[in-house]
Amino acid sequence: MDADLQELRRAVEAHPGDVTLTQRLEQALRRAGKEDEQRARYRIKFLCARRFEDLTPTPDPQVRLCDQCKRSVTYLRTPAELRGHVARGECTALPQALLPQAFAALAEDPSQHSAPAPRPCVVESALRFVELEGLAVEREDLERFSGTFARTLRLLPLGVSEGKLAVGHAWALSDAELRALKVACQPDALELVRVDPLLLQARIEEHYGSEDQVLLGDFAFEHV
Repeated sequence: MDADLQELRRAVEAHPGDVTLTQRLEQALRRAGKEDEQRARYRIKFLCARRFEDLTPTPDPQVRLCDQCKRSVTYLRTPAELRGHVARGECTALPQALLPQAFAALAEDPSQHSAPAPRPCVVESALRFVELEGLAVEREDLERFSGTFARTLRLLPLGVSEGKLAVGHAWALSDAELRALKVACQPDALELVRVDPLLLQARIEEHYGSEDQVLLGDFAFEHV
């Protein structure tokens, strides 16, 4: 069995684009219980070297544009969402902590294979995702930001853990906005987390009201 598996490995290495050989290797890896090797093959195939935060923002906070391949990349919250996007050839992004689970799911999908091409990219996000639905936020944490600050930058303080204030956001922040946010978070360090943009807007209006946003150019960042 080991000799046959090694022979398949050599054959795939010699012909990496051969889908039939690749699928035979993956079936052999499953039979041999070598799930880690199989998942590693899928990681090599699908994982992009870029991060979601480094891609170009679009009007949709869940979608960014890769300026290298000129394709849109959709942020996903769970590995369960990945299968359909990959099947349609759509590039996606997931929080870094969820990538092992995501590649395990791809490796178990019989419609997929780890041959190099064609493939959509899976991009990692350095930020973890926090579900706002049902999440209780303490009043003292909400009061760290003024209503104007929260509405203008579209941010929601979610609480302190291990000396870091988690702040929910969905839209890209400019350097000036990020500096202002760091000031507002003191004395705690800042942890930006991604949240659903629609739920974020609803929670901001719930906690701070729904006054018209002020123009950033007219906003005094020191008064947070």
